[in-house]
Amino acid sequence: MDVASYFNMDAALLAAGDRHLQSEDDLAELAMNGEYKVVIGDPLYQPLVQPARTKYIGIPHYAVSSKIYHTDRRRYLREEGNAMIAEGLEAM
Repeated sequence: MDVASYFNMDAALLAAGDRHLQSEDDLAELAMNGEYKVVIGDPLYQPLVQPARTKYIGIPHYAVSSKIYHTDRRRYLREEGNAMIAEGLEAM
């Protein structure tokens, strides 16, 4: 598993393969050149990932799309959120 983020990342928690992104172009390049079977990220970034190569599981990020998904944010938390991720992984 690799982590990629536009937000601050604590160097003490980074693992090999983790990456700080500067722009949407960085994400598109990473998705295109990486060998990722699954990407979990904000739904607004889904168009940057090639659907033929990668399964995308959209989980809204508060700092990215909270205004769009604020009415149903609870469905992304706890058991419901875990179930949504599990279903997405099983569908592969």
